[in-house]
Amino acid sequence: MKAVSLLVLSYQLPVTNYKFFPAGYYRLTANSFHILLCPSGHGRYWQKKYVLVQNIRVELMENKKNIALIGMPAVGKSTVGVLLAKKIGFDFMDTDIVIQAKEQKTLAQIIASHGMDRFLEIEKQHLMEIDCNSHVIATGGSVIYKAEAMRHLAETCVKVYLAVDLDILKTRLSDVITRGVAIAPGKSIDDLFAERTPLYASWADLTIHCSRMAAEQVASAVVQALPDLSG
Repeated sequence: MKAVSLLVLSYQLPVTNYKFFPAGYYRLTANSFHILLCPSGHGRYWQKKYVLVQNIRVELMENKKNIALIGMPAVGKSTVGVLLAKKIGFDFMDTDIVIQAKEQKTLAQIIASHGMDRFLEIEKQHLMEIDCNSHVIATGGSVIYKAEAMRHLAETCVKVYLAVDLDILKTRLSDVITRGVAIAPGKSIDDLFAERTPLYASWADLTIHCSRMAAEQVASAVVQALPDLSG
């Protein structure tokens, strides 16, 4: 049997208004829609599915003026964010830098001085103060622990989850203390990954699986998956 290349897109939003779901090429859940696009051999499906995905993109971006990148530490949110902002003509914001500038301490120093729980409250307070348009926002990996902060971001942001496999993450994330990662004493990177992954997935509007993609490729994937906001 000839192998067929498939492109997988995942969107988190209600899809009850969409009628065209050819059997074998989609998966529908309560809050998300997963579609497989077959670029060869099924041209008629490609055209109809492409129109459907474009409709989903429009609804996903309606009234959203920013893009927020979420995901584990060291997945490349800041690097991708800068590249993405350049591509679409947005400003860029790194919430870790915002916190450090306002607190006059590094993240590691804040955690060492106040403990993880207080750090998460400080992070939430600064995130709740974000009020901007046309920004790509790289968030800290621990932002998903505070639902109030995530709901605030959701008011104006499409939340894009940059997902990587655990084995890739462990090659990038070696010193969690120096980096200022919010991790409870005694927990490992494996524990952190298992704890946070479902939280990222639950908040994400769009997920990009980028374990083996360069930052430029990840930024391009986000642009292709979302409408052009620069106009």
